[in-house]
Amino acid sequence: MMLLQPKTLPVKYQQIITILLSIFFVEDCYLLMRDSQLIAYIVYTGNWNSEKLSTDLQEKLPNHLLPSSYIPISCIPLTETGHVDENALRNIEIIDHNLVEYSEKEIKALPEIDKVAVLVTEKKKKILPLHLSELLQKKEQKKIDQHDIINEQKIDEVVNSPTSKLAISHGKTLVESALQPQILGEVLHQQATQNQQKGITYIKSNGDEIFQSYKQLWDEAQRIHTGLKNNGLQVQDKVIFQLSETNDLISAFWGCILGGYIPVILAIPPTYENANNDVNKICQVWELLDKPLIITNKFHQEEVKILDKWLSNQTINITSIEQLTSYSPQETYHISQPNDIAFFSLTSGSTGMSKCIPLTHKNLLSRGRGTNDLCGYSNGYGKDDIILNWLPFDHIGSISDWHIRCVDLGCQIIYVQTQYILGRPLNWLDLINQYRITNSWSPNFAYNLINEWLKKEPDQAWDFSCVKSLLTAGEAISDKAVEEFIKKLHQQYRLNKTAVRPAFGMAEMGSGVTYYQPTEEHPLLFHTVDKFSLNQTLKRVHPEHPNVTTFTDLGLPISGMSIRIVNKDNYLLPEDTIGHLQVKGDAVSSGYYKNPEANKKAFLKDGWFDTGDLGFIHDGHLVITGRSKESIIINGVNYYSHEIEI
Repeated sequence: MMLLQPKTLPVKYQQIITILLSIFFVEDCYLLMRDSQLIAYIVYTGNWNSEKLSTDLQEKLPNHLLPSSYIPISCIPLTETGHVDENALRNIEIIDHNLVEYSEKEIKALPEIDKVAVLVTEKKKKILPLHLSELLQKKEQKKIDQHDIINEQKIDEVVNSPTSKLAISHGKTLVESALQPQILGEVLHQQATQNQQKGITYIKSNGDEIFQSYKQLWDEAQRIHTGLKNNGLQVQDKVIFQLSETNDLISAFWGCILGGYIPVILAIPPTYENANNDVNKICQVWELLDKPLIITNKFHQEEVKILDKWLSNQTINITSIEQLTSYSPQETYHISQPNDIAFFSLTSGSTGMSKCIPLTHKNLLSRGRGTNDLCGYSNGYGKDDIILNWLPFDHIGSISDWHIRCVDLGCQIIYVQTQYILGRPLNWLDLINQYRITNSWSPNFAYNLINEWLKKEPDQAWDFSCVKSLLTAGEAISDKAVEEFIKKLHQQYRLNKTAVRPAFGMAEMGSGVTYYQPTEEHPLLFHTVDKFSLNQTLKRVHPEHPNVTTFTDLGLPISGMSIRIVNKDNYLLPEDTIGHLQVKGDAVSSGYYKNPEANKKAFLKDGWFDTGDLGFIHDGHLVITGRSKESIIINGVNYYSHEIEI
């Protein structure tokens, strides 16, 4: 191998070359700037693999040092004087090898095609013959249709544009300390012994407060563990929760964890007497999980028994939280393994029967610690935070992101009943001010509600200088609602402009896996694009453009996670191209419980999970554009659900 880079090559490029040459199939390489794009020319052995090349470099280099394109060549051309022939390199066409592979696959799939090979050849301009009339007499040229010109320009833009970075983004490597617990029971035990003054404040619907230290939670969980064991439960048996009080639910959750039992948190129906979605979900899950024990409280016990009539008069096994807590604490607990199932979460079931998602101790702790690492809460920085959650605990965000992750940090936690906030959304802000909350979260709808309530109650005595972050996640994010919220609270109540942070996650990966990290220059980042470019490389336009559509930047993947955008055949797309979002990492569940058909569609053999979302990646950041089943194509143009007004 002969390294033929110029002597004046910047030091940062030497770093790129060193990493390129460390890749086993790269024999030699040369870097060259072409039209403000950094191009890497690669002499390789064996099979060309542009995806591996791009992935390896993205793991080792910051985005600003990544080449825009990788061009495979047989050797580096030299001039007569022995220098690199840069003019020869500049004349080499930049080829999209993913497109070549995709074209071969598409053609080969046709029934009448046996074998196919797609070759890339030089595009030669065809010289048309001259007519005698054109030489002898000048005639009026035919008027060219403006629509044809526009179409030709669009085609040229797509064909001749340089290949972009591939749409794959990796979070940092997650480095965990050997002292960190690897199972949930040890996490709670560590806080109960080392952090006894902190714990959880529960605010009930009437405003009453109950404080439970981590030590008290540990003792209560041990009592419930003993009670469940005396009810005949075996390790990995399932338990359905029908618990309306958050303090009961949290204690029961940890009681199951200490026994190695698998809790399933389900919403309380408005009534058990009449058919409704919540009752249907309870019955479906009860059947799927082989008739598990149901925990409720004494007040609801008789109501829950009404479920018998929806289960073909099968007898359900019910116990009360009061009975379970009457037992003495058990000194020992089941030592789970990191890959044991910790609990089941459920999909919404809005389009059919809910899918049951097993999440292991490793899934949950790696996701939580990856989030803490990306968001700057690790290494003790989050221990002094005071977090507030008001969302129900059947939502994966509440139990995973705003409970397990925060217990692992040792935060002071405040939980308030959902109805207390929904009855008057400004109660959320009252509590943030009163308890000097540093971190909280809400779906987009609450920011909208608060904007409206502030018009009715404009004069408040709040001071939000304590707030570090207010997460917005769980549903599509409206740029107008969030920006109005920030503007009002920043001007009047000292909320930091960088406080609101969009994120993306799903139950299948235990909650959030990308989080936007704001800056003073970009407190929020919105991508305004021409909606007529949604089927090709996205075209950026001014927010006042007549065909504009806006998407919210959802940030980088957490440590230990990767994201990518692919086409329908799982080929990587370039950045700024809309396709199917897939994720990979230790946080991702192994698959849906007893649902091989759904697993085959969503969980790919190489470890990637197909989220069912459409989106694109820009500079490593995720942007969601919609669900793949919720976009409409009209005359070749994609329209997404957030754009359609009724």
